[in-house]
Amino acid sequence: MTSFRLVLTCFDRSEITLTEAESFVYKKERYTPHAFLSGIFIGECDPTAVREVRFYCGTKYLLYGAADSMVCEHRNGRAVIRLRCYGFTKLLGQNYAVPGIISQPDLGAILTDRGIRGLSYQTVTNTVNYVYINEKTTIWDAVRIYSMKAHNTHPFIYNNNTVMCTPIYQRTVACPEGDIVSWSEGQELGNLLSDVYTQDLNGDWSFHRENSFATDHYIRRKKYYPLDREWVYDLNDELKYYMNYSDRGRQFITLIRKGYGNEDLLDIESFTLPDGEHSHEVSSLTITGSAKGIFTELGFYFDSYCNISE
Repeated sequence: MTSFRLVLTCFDRSEITLTEAESFVYKKERYTPHAFLSGIFIGECDPTAVREVRFYCGTKYLLYGAADSMVCEHRNGRAVIRLRCYGFTKLLGQNYAVPGIISQPDLGAILTDRGIRGLSYQTVTNTVNYVYINEKTTIWDAVRIYSMKAHNTHPFIYNNNTVMCTPIYQRTVACPEGDIVSWSEGQELGNLLSDVYTQDLNGDWSFHRENSFATDHYIRRKKYYPLDREWVYDLNDELKYYMNYSDRGRQFITLIRKGYGNEDLLDIESFTLPDGEHSHEVSSLTITGSAKGIFTELGFYFDSYCNISE
């Protein structure tokens, strides 16, 4: 049976470990730069003394972050802790990158000396000739720009606070047929762009990219993006950046399974549905715990970056 463990570390370095909860929800998603945990845990503490939070499910270390919101409540003869917590990588989207040119960067050069607790990153990544950063560009957006230029993909968070461009730790997890509670298929087309344009160096709107998936569904949404120095090295990449992101999660399979199999983003999940065998990269992960037990909802996107080649 899957178990969990919540560890609260105090300013005096003492630790409080909680292993019971009324309920909790843990979430992680392919395009979101942090994990999230909320729940009502059985135990007590002085919330003002708690400095950091770690969350484990099974043997997997899933979250390391600050106690963004914590209340210790006494009721019905026992104490409970109401917690809302984000992984420290949320700060990547809340801090600006240094504007200007970063010469010959790999991923580490984008993320070095950011002062974010617990941050780690993929250490072997491609080096590009330069990355230009505009004013008021967040660190996470700088990572997104680098990842597009260096690896033609979108970054994601692995383990608890590890920034990745490619799935170098990819595992395969088999979900037994008897563990499948339910499954569904669907699509979300509300973000799709059909046409994106940007200006050339003369100011003309000569660069254009069309999304055939959108037009095949009779969706016409056009966006015009002014010339941007972050993309002047290849304006086609700018169009791809905006269009591919608008394409995120456009179609998906969702699977709910008993327990938690230590899956993480971009690991491969294999399972059997009535239409046959499936094997897909994990795009979203939601773990819930309550008196009914622990269950995992796995999302598998089919879009420009996930489980499909275009």
